[in-house]
Amino acid sequence: MYVEDIISKLNKKLVRFANVDYYPAITAQNLLRDKAKECISWSVDDFECMARQNCNDDDNWDQYYNKDYFQSALEEMVNNHDSTIGITWDTIDIYLEQYCKIKNYVEPLVMKEKKKNTITTRDLSAIDDIEEHKQRNR
Repeated sequence: MYVEDIISKLNKKLVRFANVDYYPAITAQNLLRDKAKECISWSVDDFECMARQNCNDDDNWDQYYNKDYFQSALEEMVNNHDSTIGITWDTIDIYLEQYCKIKNYVEPLVMKEKKKNTITTRDLSAIDDIEEHKQRNR
């Protein structure tokens, strides 16, 4: 629905009092509230959510992203997005990194230790390669 459609609906509800036109405020509010339910919107909260996610839900995410820039990044994103693609979480991530990043996120030492103790498929294939190399050289 376009702004003109909303104005058209409001004109039908127009009240004339002492040669002055009034829109009943409740009618306008209800109409706008109904339209707000139908729209998709992104907010500063979405930037905060993405910042937390990028920092593995670390409570110190604000050391890596400046929250003061979230609003301007949101405005830039909305003003410059590709309308054929729309706005996705990836778009938010790009603008978050470009406009709000203070420094790179470094994983906590605990996470690094956990990674050291886990064996990945890459590690297994490296072990297989070493074993094959040993057998060839015998």
